Amino acid sequence: MNQIKYSKFKFISSTIGFIIVLFFLGHIGLVTIYKLGRAPTVITGIISFVIAVSLLMRQDSHRFFPLITGFLLWAVFGEIAEHLGYGDIVSINNIFVLLAVIILMSYLIYRKVLSEFQTIALVLFMIIWTFHFIMVNQFEQLGKTHIITCLSSPVFLIIFIFSLFRCFKSDSQTTLSIHSILLTCSFWSILEYLWAWKVIPKLW
Repeated sequence: MNQIKYSKFKFISSTIGFIIVLFFLGHIGLVTIYKLGRAPTVITGIISFVIAVSLLMRQDSHRFFPLITGFLLWAVFGEIAEHLGYGDIVSINNIFVLLAVIILMSYLIYRKVLSEFQTIALVLFMIIWTFHFIMVNQFEQLGKTHIITCLSSPVFLIIFIFSLFRCFKSDSQTTLSIHSILLTCSFWSILEYLWAWKVIPKLW
């Protein structure tokens, strides 16, 4: 029993650690590429998209590859596209697009149309998109001290606690991966609110 608990803890902690490193290196990489100019940014976006689609189709067995795939999708559609002026998927104008994609994704997962690889990759992409959409529009449309904005931090805390509970109750690697993603992203979202309210100093 202790060995099972240790293996589960090792799986969760390594997944969370990999996501954090992936986000950190990805951020540094994108900032560096942006400074090189438009052409390198466009090329990076195309290469990232091709790699992400290839991984989605190939569905390699390595458990970190879905995380890489999901992050590359976000990098292309959520970061590079906005930087190049091709569109901003976290704009309030795209709320119905986001809702439609959430409904579609939920249906595909419920009907088990997607493989485990595709599910984890697309869930990571959707969680980043959704959480980012909520925070950006609350800060920009409502303000950092609006009551709805203030109530969102406890909501993310509830998501964090629920995901933590589910992590230790589930034995499925897919479920563990998804809730590890939720743990990481909800915790980071809480930090974003605390930074916005200047409750704690930023890390950089």
